[in-house]
Amino acid sequence: MRLSSRGGLVAATVALWCLQGAAPLSAQSDGTRRSDWKQLTTPAYTIISEGGEGRAREVAAQIDAFREAIRQVFPAARLDGLVPTTLIVFDSDASFSPFKPLDNGRRVSWVGGYALAHNDGQHLVMSRGGSLASTYSIVFHEYMHAVLGRTYASLPVWYNEGVAEVFGAFAGTIRDSRPMIGRPILYRAETARAEGLLPVRDMLVDESAARWQARLTSRFYATSWLMAHYFLFDAERRQQLLQLFRELEGGATVDVAVQQALGMTVEQLDQQLENYLRRSQMPALGFTSTTTDTAAAEVTPLTETALARVHGDLLVRLGDRKGAEELLKRATARAPADDGLRTVTAQLRISQDRPEDALTVLQAAPAPRSLESLRAEGHALLALDRYDEAAARLASAAAMAEPSPALLYEMGRAHMGRRAWPQATATFNRLRALDPRPSWDLARTYEAYRQGLGVYVAGAARAYITSAGWASIQSPYAAFAGVLGLMRDGRADEAAALAAEIDAHTADDEWPGQVAGFLRATITARALIARASSDRERTEAHAYVGLAASAAGRRDEALEHLRWVTTQGEHGMIEYRWSLAELARLEAAAGP
Repeated sequence: MRLSSRGGLVAATVALWCLQGAAPLSAQSDGTRRSDWKQLTTPAYTIISEGGEGRAREVAAQIDAFREAIRQVFPAARLDGLVPTTLIVFDSDASFSPFKPLDNGRRVSWVGGYALAHNDGQHLVMSRGGSLASTYSIVFHEYMHAVLGRTYASLPVWYNEGVAEVFGAFAGTIRDSRPMIGRPILYRAETARAEGLLPVRDMLVDESAARWQARLTSRFYATSWLMAHYFLFDAERRQQLLQLFRELEGGATVDVAVQQALGMTVEQLDQQLENYLRRSQMPALGFTSTTTDTAAAEVTPLTETALARVHGDLLVRLGDRKGAEELLKRATARAPADDGLRTVTAQLRISQDRPEDALTVLQAAPAPRSLESLRAEGHALLALDRYDEAAARLASAAAMAEPSPALLYEMGRAHMGRRAWPQATATFNRLRALDPRPSWDLARTYEAYRQGLGVYVAGAARAYITSAGWASIQSPYAAFAGVLGLMRDGRADEAAALAAEIDAHTADDEWPGQVAGFLRATITARALIARASSDRERTEAHAYVGLAASAAGRRDEALEHLRWVTTQGEHGMIEYRWSLAELARLEAAAGP
């Protein structure tokens, strides 16, 4: 299972260690000269912008208008979440280029903006160069994802992307820049008309929808956009959609759910969407500019060192370790005592799988230590499985300010490692009260299994499934971990019952259904591997075969498959991390 597509709060481009935020940019004065960057801070977001003060205020005005539009269309939306949003705005494509995302080590040159989601918030990164309207569509699309994630425990893949597409067109185009929700996206409509809509039956099942998203991306987004538009702008349809979600979450088949909620067959819904696509006009809501508090927001200049912290952190999050190394080396030479630079450097070392080196960097810091520095040290200690020390450092960080949800999760993770169950339970309960999103239970499930826990994994998995429902694309994978945890503790009957429950909620022709069949022993290990049709599926197949063999005490078989995963599998998958941990346990048990 990819961390990017199914990992909930764990994003592909950002590891679990992500900073709560760079050290406060105004907190350290290092005497270096000012850069030409400014920071605008509001209670809801922070803008770090190249250029004059007017540039930052211009972007802020756009964000404020968009937030007001969301508030009017979705009154229940959680616009001010528990975690911050930071916008980093470059003034030209030339200055933006060194900070564009990487694809197989190469810059993606055509990108005008992107988002980095992480446990403590999100970064929206954009350039004012090129087509500003297109760039704002990316920013608004990703901002809407964040709002949806704060507001709802879980959402179907198509709805999450479709609503983000509808709202992403808020700023309009070069020709028509009127603020509007529901503006037709012409290239999406053209794709749908030329290539056809994807079947509703597939779009309503997250696993098949995600497959279409990966294989036929343009058609997937065109279909998602049209489906969201169809339901959003009609009050009766909105109510029907809520009922449809309830039916699917309750375990109804697509045919039954559509009939019960919409009073039509799936085929009739397909035809309704085709008719909607052929309409000469689509409904939309226009907005007029409103007065905001942005004018009163403080704009402060950044020093070169403060800017280096921001840019270095961004490069680490992007996975550009070489670029981050060079930038941080130059900046540290200018300001060797800067705690923020030291913290970002430590995070770079952790991302390089060098936690010991991260500790060396951090422990050289003079007292008093910052929250971010202590938290980074705690994360390095977690990476070394030094759980008692990690718990102490993280507790010190939490004592400095009200802990964020991600810091509470890290503290709970340390307590799990210590097997300090009362403290772990209290910490996770505190986390759940602060941020009730089920994704934290998913992360807890995966970490508990990585740590080698047994029945506890099944309990965490059940907590996630209860909150998110079986309609969530992550639920089968949480349950897979639960089955393996029960097998590890020798609870064969309970493992079989949970595997049967997975089987009842997954289609036989979908990949999770194949894995569930293997865990129920209705599909052999060889058959599961043979049916894997991609590197992702082959990684999962070998991992689950190896992990199941290890739980059953078949050491040689386990080693064969787990070593395949660690040498040939995809590294950005939770099963890869599990395989590494299981190999370490097997090899430690064997002795010298």
